[in-house]
Amino acid sequence: MTTAFDPTKELISVTDAAVDFLSAAAAKQPTKSVRFSTKPAGCSGYAYTLDFVDEVANSDVMVSAGNGLKIAVDTGSLAMLKGTIIDVEQLGLNRVIKYINPNVTGECGCGESFSVS
Repeated sequence: MTTAFDPTKELISVTDAAVDFLSAAAAKQPTKSVRFSTKPAGCSGYAYTLDFVDEVANSDVMVSAGNGLKIAVDTGSLAMLKGTIIDVEQLGLNRVIKYINPNVTGECGCGESFSVS
């Protein structure tokens, strides 16, 4: 069953810091697209994947993140990702992607995987 929604308002949000971070990374790989999805992993069930891919799937939902950046979102992950905020966090000398997902019901101890109900 397909549910009608406005992906730019209901699916994911990307903070300005994350847009800048991802835009800079995308500029180094201009022939690739940014794709957001999940995969089975870890002790809690799923892990996020944010990849640069050669091609997006025809079924992916394209979301405008700002500053010309578009992110393809895997349709198989839509239920788990709806409402997620993609942000960037400074950890020591490194900047890392941080996901704020309202659908998460549990996480493993190391924070690498999550579960949803």
